[in-house]
Amino acid sequence: LPGWLSGSKVTFQPPVQCTGQAFRTQPKNMTVRAGTMVMLRCEMLRPSGAVQWVKDDLLLGPQQSLPGFPHYSLLGDPKIGESPGRVGVRVRVRVVVDVPPSKPYFEFMFLSSSDNGRKLACRTKNPVLPRALETSLVMNVYFPPQHPVIQGLDREGPVKRGTMLKLVCVSQGGNPLATLHWTKNGEVISTSWEVDTESRRAISHLTLQVKPQDNQAELHCESVNQVTPVPLSDNLKITVLCESPTAKRYMHLNARTHTQTQNNPPVHIRWWLGFRELNTTVVNVEEVGTTGGRQPCLTHVVSREENGLPLTCETFNNGTHFSKSQSNNLIVFYPPQKVWLEAPPPGVPLSSGTIIRLICFSSGGSPKGTLNWYRDGKVLLDYPKQVPSDKGMSKELVVRLQPSDNMATYRCNATNKAKIVLNASVKLIVQFPAVSVTIIAKQKELRRGQNLSLHCLSGSSNPQANISWSLGPTRLTKCFPLTSHQAHRNTTFGDVSVSSTLSLPLSSQHHGQRITCQAYSSLLSEGVNTFFKLNTFFNPDHPQKIQVVEDEIAILPLPTSPAVEMHPRYHFTGSTEFEIWNVTRRDTGVYTVNCTNDVGSDNTIITLDVQYAPSVKMENDPVYVHVGETADLFCVADANPIINTDMFSWKWLGKGEMEEMGEQIQDDATGQLTIQGATRVNAGRYQCTANNNIAPPASVAVQLVVRFKPELQKGAQWNKVASRGDSTRTAEGVCQGEGIPPLHFSWASPACPIAILCVCVSLLWGDQPDPPSEIHLVSFTHASATLEWIPGFDGGLEQRFHIR
Repeated sequence: LPGWLSGSKVTFQPPVQCTGQAFRTQPKNMTVRAGTMVMLRCEMLRPSGAVQWVKDDLLLGPQQSLPGFPHYSLLGDPKIGESPGRVGVRVRVRVVVDVPPSKPYFEFMFLSSSDNGRKLACRTKNPVLPRALETSLVMNVYFPPQHPVIQGLDREGPVKRGTMLKLVCVSQGGNPLATLHWTKNGEVISTSWEVDTESRRAISHLTLQVKPQDNQAELHCESVNQVTPVPLSDNLKITVLCESPTAKRYMHLNARTHTQTQNNPPVHIRWWLGFRELNTTVVNVEEVGTTGGRQPCLTHVVSREENGLPLTCETFNNGTHFSKSQSNNLIVFYPPQKVWLEAPPPGVPLSSGTIIRLICFSSGGSPKGTLNWYRDGKVLLDYPKQVPSDKGMSKELVVRLQPSDNMATYRCNATNKAKIVLNASVKLIVQFPAVSVTIIAKQKELRRGQNLSLHCLSGSSNPQANISWSLGPTRLTKCFPLTSHQAHRNTTFGDVSVSSTLSLPLSSQHHGQRITCQAYSSLLSEGVNTFFKLNTFFNPDHPQKIQVVEDEIAILPLPTSPAVEMHPRYHFTGSTEFEIWNVTRRDTGVYTVNCTNDVGSDNTIITLDVQYAPSVKMENDPVYVHVGETADLFCVADANPIINTDMFSWKWLGKGEMEEMGEQIQDDATGQLTIQGATRVNAGRYQCTANNNIAPPASVAVQLVVRFKPELQKGAQWNKVASRGDSTRTAEGVCQGEGIPPLHFSWASPACPIAILCVCVSLLWGDQPDPPSEIHLVSFTHASATLEWIPGFDGGLEQRFHIR
């Protein structure tokens, strides 16, 4: 019975006489799979009338062909037991047909942001299926971000004129992450932002030098993504404080001291430094006026050890025998002995935004050194005062690293009244994402059919950033043929600036979309973005074919804007577009768009082609082949699109390296690896990988089994076996070999068949052993040597070895 009889009742009704007509075999209830054949058996004892089947109270007739029911037929002789006008005997039987379920699908209601990235799997099974059907997907839930927050300035505090204002706009959450831009008094002043995928936030930095005309200016930071109905914003009003200029006076005081003596007769002068008379010094005495006055001048080379010693000038008058002295402490100026830095190790990259502390130390010196910090030769004044210690000075410089600090040299100078400058320096390496991203369009007016040329230039970055383009939510991968990249060195901060040019043929579906340029650093996991919004002029048209990657959003442009929602996955956007979220390969097909107004109606056809990553399986696993034959391994892929060349690759998974893998051939969606003249070396596992440039690639492994005839181990140790012949010992013979398929061993002896059990008694209790073989030197030292050999037949007794 065919499958459309599911759940029907079939009644057998033969008219019989009342004289003992009965069932010998009654039909039984049956459950069958749709499309299969079922036979209901019924046999009668002492039939006296025609046999008929009844389905759901409908007589099927006594004919064997059952007119009107081509899927039914009766077997047997219809002439047996014919007798009209009799009361029949009836029995009911039920036939239940199981229909396999269709492929499961998902319906989603009330999704939340926490469902984003979660994997859903659906399994179904019934008795007809040999195994459960399963389908799964990873949910990509779009949800708006939180309101942006402006940081970096008190909302009520004034700002001085000329201040370099640094503000940060942060937007948390959202999928995709928000795009940010700044406006001042309604005018866009910045469209650059960066995203942090780990903390799930978008950040935009704004640097603004405050001018008097900025007083009461309103700054707005707006965030938006694909599902934000209206832009979210945060605002800030600037109050500019304009102070009157001030003047400073710098005064310098110079002092000189003169000592002069007037004596008659002239005095005798002696100099002392500490307790030592300066006899080797040069003393010049100059006459002062006409009264006999004298002015002594001392020339003495000092050392730093004499610092602080009293310098005494002693005078003696030979006439009056009167002496007088005057002392002053000697102050010796000498530079600091050593200057060093406590700083990050040279050559170690540091991340932008990191706070580092540079401490400069100087030891010695008279007076103690004065420390000053310089950045690339320019003095830094805005830092704490130096801190004195017992033996020197120290000064700390706290730096929040900026991109401009890359390759910058920080130098600490130590100087004092000795007028000699000592210094120590450190050169910093700072890693930072692109400081800016700018998109320049060559055309001012965009029309359908033109090639739009966009030039994206990223600011200085370290290390070099990678530029990527996105059209709406779709990223233009490296296989996109119309992009070119170029790196420029010797930029503002001594690093790399990357530029990229995008040439895009414009179509009507590009109107209103955003082209995003991102400069991303994989090492720093940070990126900076900017976008260009397309305003394309075009005549009304309808695309014929749209391609989209599985699990992304398919956008079908419509000639008008509907006002109804159909399904959580299928909905209309604010513009004339029809979106399918989480598109799958089941959505592939032809879509008909019908438009109707008061004048008439029209329709168009759009073909949706969903491309998806490959899945692979082996045609046979394992693959058996004899030694010397040709082995063919077939790998079958399910993918869209199918790349005609280089879609399949093969890899050897065994130990060591395989010099010659064999010949690799591709025939549409089948990859073939052919190994000519297979040997035992080729046996093992191979891996087939299919890649159609849609991630992720798929791989499958296959086992190649090379069959070869048995090979037995031969040698002296395998040819003999011995045991005592006293009927108490057991002799064991070992036979070892290898081969594929697995070996089956059989034993036989000319003197004693070994079909089940053979007991052989020998009168020989023992025999002399055979000599050892393959003796060789393993290693040796100055005091020992190691030898190795294979023992021979032991003759049935324990053997010992002697070395001479």
